[in-house]
This record gives sequence, structure tokens and C-alpha cells, in this order.
Amino acid sequence: YVQLFVDTTKTLMERYGDQVKYWEIWNEPNAWTNSNYATNPTQAGGSYILPQVYAKMLAEVFVQANATIKSKGLHLITGGLFAHDIGGGFSPGTDYAQQVYANGVWDWMQTNYGRRYPWDGFGYHIYIDQGGATSSAHILQYVDAIQQLKVQESDSVPLWITEFGWQSPNPLTEAQQAANLDTALSVFESRGDVARTFVFKVDDYADWGIFESTWAAKPAVATYQAHDKGCTHRAGVPLDAGVEGGGTDAGVGADASAGANAGVGAGAD
Repeated sequence: YVQLFVDTTKTLMERYGDQVKYWEIWNEPNAWTNSNYATNPTQAGGSYILPQVYAKMLAEVFVQANATIKSKGLHLITGGLFAHDIGGGFSPGTDYAQQVYANGVWDWMQTNYGRRYPWDGFGYHIYIDQGGATSSAHILQYVDAIQQLKVQESDSVPLWITEFGWQSPNPLTEAQQAANLDTALSVFESRGDVARTFVFKVDDYADWGIFESTWAAKPAVATYQAHDKGCTHRAGVPLDAGVEGGGTDAGVGADASAGANAGVGAGAD
């Protein structure tokens, strides 16, 4: 499975070259739906992958695609860890990350490539306070937890918050969605260890969107725009002749990284 994944990733990297600079490898590798995920990982559900298998995937992508990564200036981002407070708990994903960090492959990487880890950004997803107002203090609990572990493991790359968001008008009001977005972006912007943020979601997917299904703007759009002021916007990248339809897609950024998030960067970006 790992080799098939690596082969597919290499094909995509070679196909898009330097049009896509950042590659987020997998999505929420610690997210399961069956509680026996650790002892029966093939039936774990969700997007769960055993930590030792995930470490192997990251290492092998870097090693086997290294020529393309170097020649095109590409960067790997770890698949966003799923951090949440389901059931009122505190689940920052650090237990899973610790197991990935403990893998012996990183000693080999240090010896053979002069760097311990193959990623240039640490992906993180924060889904908390889904039933009401969030707070800076609550968000910081999660950011601090994962960042403290990273420092402990000599991982100096910045955090990429590749998913965070709230649904409206159910269960939150649209005003509360906007308020939570404002709080989260303010926290991320205040952190020197957060490099990029991606709100989930632009379009109205199961009420997660900051736009309605008709593309009418919810209040969160104005909040987003207020935080976006002063940011440098990257120009769209012309698609090459091999892409179906050809032409130019103004919505494709030079560092599109997370398809499910509609490639939207905000706040700290």
C-alpha cells in the first residue's frame, strides 16, 4: 500500500511540477470511527493509518520523489492531525504524533539526508466548540499542546492549520460562526509558529461554508475579508496545455495545498 501511494504521489508531482509547491500528505491519519482502531486498523474507519505506516509513507515519498522535490522546489506538509473536543474531552492529537515521531526511520533520515523529518510544515486541524462560542484560551490549549510536542521532538517547522471551521445556520447562528472565525484568526495571527491557515469551508457543504448554497455571503465572509486586508495575494497560475479544458484558472494559487479546503489561505498567510 505504501509503495502504491508513493508511486501515485510521484506521478502527480511530476505531472504538476512547480505549479503545486506544497503537498499535504494524507488527511487526518488519526481519525477513526471504530473504537478498536489500534488493534484492528483495517476496520478503523475514517482516514486512520497506523502511526508506523504513516511515518513510512512520509519518509518514502520524500526519498523516492526527492529528485522532483529538489528540482521543482516542492515541500511536504504532514496530513492535518484531527484535534477536537468531542464528548467534552481534550484531544489535541499529540498521542498519535508522538508515535510518529518515535519511529526509527527519522534517525535514518538524519544520517542519510542531513535532516530528521521530511516535512516543511506540520498540518493541524482544529474542530472545537462546535455547539457554541469558542475562546482564544481554548484554541491556544490545542496550539500550545502540539507546538510543545514539536519543540520537544526538535521539529522546528511551522504549523499549517489546514482545516478549522464551524457550521451555520445549524447548529450555530451565522453571527456565531463569524464570531468564532474572528477569534480563531486573531489567535493564529498572533502566533509566530503558525504559517498558514485554511478555513473549512468556502462553499456551502453541509452548512460548513462561509457562503450560502446560492453564493450569498454569510457574515463570516466580511470577517474573513477584514482579516485578509494587508495580505499579499498570489497571482493565479496558468494551467499548461495538457490540462483538460486548457486556459487559466484564476482560482489556482501557486501554493494550492488542500483541495477539500478550496485552497483558501487567510490570516497568518
